[in-house]
Amino acid sequence: MPDDGCKSIVDRIGVWIRDGTSRGEREAVRGHLAVCRRCRDLVEELVDVAGGLARVAA
Repeated sequence: MPDDGCKSIVDRIGVWIRDGTSRGEREAVRGHLAVCRRCRDLVEELVDVAGGLARVAA
């Protein structure tokens, strides 16, 4: 799990994945993901889970 320095980004990742963030939030998340491997890994995992849920619901 990401450390405390990542908390504000982690709190927005779910909304960001669903494209529900503001332009400024999107830029902040993208900028953080560009430098933080742990948060990129978290995003990858959440995208995989969301894709699996979509297949189950279909």
